[in-house]
Amino acid sequence: MFNSRPTRWRVLALGVLVLLGGASVADDSVWSTAQVHGFGSQAWLKSDHNDFFGPSSSSGGSWQYTELGINGSIRPLNNLQLAAQFIGRRAGESDSGVVNVDFLLLDWSMHASETGLFGARVGRVKNPLGFYNETRDVAFTRPSILLPQSIYFDSTRAFALSSDGIQVYGENRQGEGALSFQMNYGYPRVNDDELEYAVQGREVPGNMKAKQSFLFRAMYDYMGGRWRAALTYGKVHATYDAKPGDTLPSVGDFKFRPLIFSGQYNAERWSITGEYALRDSKLDDFMVGSIDPGLPAIDFTGISYYLQGTYRLTPQVEGLLRYDVLYLDKENRKNGCILETGGLPNHACYAKDWTVGLTWTITPQIMLRGEYHFVNGTGWLGRKDNPNPSETEKRWNLFTVQAAFRF
Repeated sequence: MFNSRPTRWRVLALGVLVLLGGASVADDSVWSTAQVHGFGSQAWLKSDHNDFFGPSSSSGGSWQYTELGINGSIRPLNNLQLAAQFIGRRAGESDSGVVNVDFLLLDWSMHASETGLFGARVGRVKNPLGFYNETRDVAFTRPSILLPQSIYFDSTRAFALSSDGIQVYGENRQGEGALSFQMNYGYPRVNDDELEYAVQGREVPGNMKAKQSFLFRAMYDYMGGRWRAALTYGKVHATYDAKPGDTLPSVGDFKFRPLIFSGQYNAERWSITGEYALRDSKLDDFMVGSIDPGLPAIDFTGISYYLQGTYRLTPQVEGLLRYDVLYLDKENRKNGCILETGGLPNHACYAKDWTVGLTWTITPQIMLRGEYHFVNGTGWLGRKDNPNPSETEKRWNLFTVQAAFRF
């Protein structure tokens, strides 16, 4: 089911492990710091219209949502840690199960005290984006089977997951409050098919290439996490290099600037979470739907937000209610967006999703979930699972159940 192909990251991971092994043969204390953990999940999805993560609208639904991962860390020095995580994920036509390096980094803790810390991570580092992005593939660390799609797009997840570069981080604790930050500078991961479909609505002959980008998040926790607030901002850049015979110009330019406000309140038995995002996107020399290439730059701003409540019925059972809204173009919420100009239906420009869910944590290692989505619009539907957007339905329902484990 899962495939693996050699990449420079797998070669680097093997090389680092060999070097660590050779350097610590005479020092068993290094290996005493080693930790290994794993996780996995399997879901079944059924929709009445439109497909999500495979042929979910078929009579038998879709089993094509599987997550498997393993991570580990070791400390060759007290202030230096090597950590890595590998993930294999199958999600319909958008993710075939190829094993990928989620993160692989050296973490240097330059300063640590009772009141704060400061350090840097180098390698493939996780992107600090909102509340859930850094751990979104581990079912136990997210509130539902599907995260709010208006903020955490599964159709362009690789682009948001991690970057190759450096992350500087720090934290300052004063009284009952803690202020932390993370700042990434480097190159975002680019999955050609995924980003091509998101930007151009189809697979094209050329290649998408990441350019230098940055992402910053500041977070404030008060009273041990009872109150949490975060601000995320970034500038993400990618280009398109055409191949001979391509209908696009030699180079296309894509710039994405997200601004996310996040807030959460946690009581003993219930929690309220909300996030609001403005997503400014700019396309130069791209073809969007049937729009001819070479037009002046297309610049539009999307808007996303959700409000989510969870209630712990018992220590093992938790209920969830969420309203999630996406507009691809905030200036044309009623009259469509640039995608509609490209020949797509109006409902491809937005999505409004009511979600009801239930989680049963059987043991700390085993969990079952079920949730129902009533969706108006198809703004976050994957194009590879739905190659003919004009045939999609405006209103649709999605039901999914999931079993998850970890060790």
